[in-house]
Amino acid sequence: MPIIPFHGLFEAMDALWINPPALDASASHKPYQLALAQTLGLEIPQTMMTSDPEEAREFWRACDGDVIYKQFVALQEAWSETRRLGEAEAQVADAAIRLAPVIFQRRVAAVADLRVTIIGDEVFAAAVDVRDLAYDLDVRMNLDAKHVAHDLPDDVADMLRALMRRLGLVYGAIDLRLAEDGRYVFLEINPAGQFLYVEQQTGQPITAALAARLAAG
Repeated sequence: MPIIPFHGLFEAMDALWINPPALDASASHKPYQLALAQTLGLEIPQTMMTSDPEEAREFWRACDGDVIYKQFVALQEAWSETRRLGEAEAQVADAAIRLAPVIFQRRVAAVADLRVTIIGDEVFAAAVDVRDLAYDLDVRMNLDAKHVAHDLPDDVADMLRALMRRLGLVYGAIDLRLAEDGRYVFLEINPAGQFLYVEQQTGQPITAALAARLAAG
């Protein structure tokens, strides 16, 4: 049975939600995330969102062909990893782009990808060195990727906390790229992102923090 009929019931309950359903749904929209993150001072990749093939080709040319693309929403029945837009692909993508808008971004040359899990004000940052990965555009495609605890700069952590507050989230799993020149670039936030694999690899007490937040009510 679809969950939609229960949304009103969820909102009527006098209970702690992690996250409040309506805010969780709103925060899942990538255009909203990117615009808000940029407003708060976080750097984002150069981005084009369009269903116009000519706009997409012009963006690809402006970025010297160094472009990735991703879905607006990842669906279970139509999931796709982050991919690089090659020249051949750029020439044949017109029909698909016209059917639905796509997010195009200039690829950020990076030394590491970060998964930052935030629960309330607690921040758990973990990094994967992408330079030796078989598929460096999407860590999820590398089953042997190893996460290690990462010391996130205070100013970046504070901006991420501010983003969480503006989105109304208690829990969020945030993806960043650590560029070759040391910049931290915001990619996206998943209000229901997985964390157990990070905890298992780093020893960070994420489960305990989440349990404590739930117990606090």
